[in-house]
Amino acid sequence: MYIYKKQGFTLAEVLITLGIIGVVAALTMPSLIQNYKKKEYSVRLKKFNSVMANALRLSEYENGGNLFDNYSGTALDFFTAYIAPHLIYTKIIKSPSGRYLDSVPVEATVFFNDGTLMDIRVGACMGYLFDVNGDAKPNATGRDQFGFVYCGNNTPNWKTGWGPYDNSGLEFPTRDLLLTQCKREVAATYCSGLLQYDDWEFKDDYPYKL
Repeated sequence: MYIYKKQGFTLAEVLITLGIIGVVAALTMPSLIQNYKKKEYSVRLKKFNSVMANALRLSEYENGGNLFDNYSGTALDFFTAYIAPHLIYTKIIKSPSGRYLDSVPVEATVFFNDGTLMDIRVGACMGYLFDVNGDAKPNATGRDQFGFVYCGNNTPNWKTGWGPYDNSGLEFPTRDLLLTQCKREVAATYCSGLLQYDDWEFKDDYPYKL
């Protein structure tokens, strides 16, 4: 007659195993979260760029050409007249305190139903600062805020119509130039140009941590 002895794990072995799992998780989680943010932000940037471009294209068709050439009103009036009819959004807050675009206070903030928002102001062009995670931190250009513009036909150093921040004056700027602008220009507002070049993906050499 044989007696079989059941084998099990001791408490020490279980604790050691759990400790190893914890260390592995601690090492891999930041990377997983970072990759998830990159994919999420890429999708939101691509969607925003497409939706805004289509809205302005429709408005140009309805109004007969570039909308900025002969415009002299506020950024909010421009949005209300030309963009809002072709855009879905939840609310607009006029002149919110503490929000800036190129170190200039924004005129209004437009909130979207996916949790993102867009600050607007007028300067040499209509300026738009898209925030991929809304009011959540860090609220920093190049990290969760990205600049776009809508310009007239004769605005020096800026491309006509809708696009990312890029005042290089070049029709087809190189990636090296766009990367340099992203690192140095106007608190990273210009990173949208680099991201557009890379099909809205955050490459390994993207200079800011999300």
